[in-house]
Amino acid sequence: MLTEPHISRYGGLVAIPRKRTRRKKVKIEIGEVYECTPHSWETWKYPFRAVVERIYTNSAMVLITATHPSDEYLLQQLQNRTVVPLKGMVAADD
Repeated sequence: MLTEPHISRYGGLVAIPRKRTRRKKVKIEIGEVYECTPHSWETWKYPFRAVVERIYTNSAMVLITATHPSDEYLLQQLQNRTVVPLKGMVAADD
């Protein structure tokens, strides 16, 4: 629990819980094209463009449409689909 110090009215130092803040959710829509950055532990070397097929709580399943030539071999292994975090998705500029 996050706390911050506070002097009570009796002069003692007490810890008051801080109000939690929620992070803003990214507006991701199914069928739209996004520039995706995969998880750091995955084998992708470069970001790729993909179309969103399904949205989960913190991630999305995407259909990869364009990638760097050095990552082409991954498309066959993954059948053009992968799961990426919502934080790593940015709207693609056409």
